[in-house]
Amino acid sequence: MISEQQRGRLFGLGSGFTWALYITVLSGIMMPFSELPLSDALCVAFVGMLLNECSSLGWLTLTHAKDLKHELQTHANLLLRKGWLFIVCPLGMLFFVGALALTDESTVAVGTAVYPISSLIIAHLALKRPFVRLEVLAVFLCTIGLFLTAGPSLMNFSIDRGLLLALLCALCWGAEAVLCYRFVPDEVPPFLLLAMRFTCSCLVAIPVIIGFIFFKGDVFTTHLPFTNHFWLYVPLAALISLTSYLCYYRAIHLLGPIRALSFNITYMIWVFIFAFFSSQWPTLFTMAGALFIGLSLVCSSLPVHDE
Repeated sequence: MISEQQRGRLFGLGSGFTWALYITVLSGIMMPFSELPLSDALCVAFVGMLLNECSSLGWLTLTHAKDLKHELQTHANLLLRKGWLFIVCPLGMLFFVGALALTDESTVAVGTAVYPISSLIIAHLALKRPFVRLEVLAVFLCTIGLFLTAGPSLMNFSIDRGLLLALLCALCWGAEAVLCYRFVPDEVPPFLLLAMRFTCSCLVAIPVIIGFIFFKGDVFTTHLPFTNHFWLYVPLAALISLTSYLCYYRAIHLLGPIRALSFNITYMIWVFIFAFFSSQWPTLFTMAGALFIGLSLVCSSLPVHDE
């Protein structure tokens, strides 16, 4: 008989594996757009985000239709009052998809993996939560890791645009975690939060894409119509990402958020493994940066006592 702890570990590892698979698949989908100017790449990223979030909402509705209806009726007033919290979600996914359009999946994995550290910093600044020594060490190691990851571009006095978007994504994900912790009651089920997250992303993306059609219509007439795999594989990637989310939330329920995070973050390792089977091999700088960021995540997840 498998214990709850063992099940939690399996769900945590499963969430890491499926998120790495999602990053790898989405990176392959976005690769044809990597040579576009930044404004065009962000336009494509918005379309990709909308298709991804709409597909995820569709899959979630199919798998949790009855539960969603019940929970929406139960928490309707709360969602109307606190729905503004999810406005940060579209930004995170936009930066995430944009990063994959501009750089390799290994760099994106390392850049986005710092979101637990960003949540620590945001909690310290916004909630006046004091740092403890291990967390200070975690931020220090994370900073070293980021400098190593950005090493080749920093030597040329520039920065990888994809890495920059990945860091902005991590900042948004960290803010999202702090906002949910601060304002959303524990009794709200994870799948309802996911439904709100996907819905907000769609509501934000649709008017922006309409604006892009007027001002950047050439992107839609030149690039997107001729990449049929984009429209076919993004919904498949969305199903993989939804599976990862549900596994992660299940691991949180069984292990608690800190231990679940330590298993989920193994997606960095899986992305590197997948990269060895593709043409996007991680550089030594990226792997060294990942090592330091991994150490920082271990430090941030260790039990601490307030000093």
